[in-house]
Amino acid sequence: MEREKLAEAILRVVIGIIFLAHGYLKLNVMGIENVAGFLANLGFPFSLFFAWVLTLTEILGGIALIINVFTKQAVVLLSIIMIIAIWKVKLSIGLIAPPGKGVGAELDLALLAGLLAIYLLSDKPCILDRYLTFLSPKKPQPQNTKALK
Repeated sequence: MEREKLAEAILRVVIGIIFLAHGYLKLNVMGIENVAGFLANLGFPFSLFFAWVLTLTEILGGIALIINVFTKQAVVLLSIIMIIAIWKVKLSIGLIAPPGKGVGAELDLALLAGLLAIYLLSDKPCILDRYLTFLSPKKPQPQNTKALK
């Protein structure tokens, strides 16, 4: 197995486990109603709906990363979650939270960086690839050697 594929697999599995654990926590420990209350306090409309979207995206996205199916789609959705979390929750706290002020953005930024790395390393196709060409490595075009002669 080449090094890039091994690096991608390690990132996918570890980040997938983290998202799966966070989704499981929201569903089975915190409870969807509490997640909805948290989102409502942040100003999200339809907070119960978005609590379900958030929780299921973390669970299904985590599973998708672990088993390497719909990888890029999962990365895009999970990245959106991370960007919103940083913007709505962590921006006011900072990178490292002062004592008693909650949790800083360090984990969120690390997860977002890992998701971007997975997107760049993955050779799985994604419908968004044609729109995000600046993120995808350029593949060399075969040369027509007959036309050159």
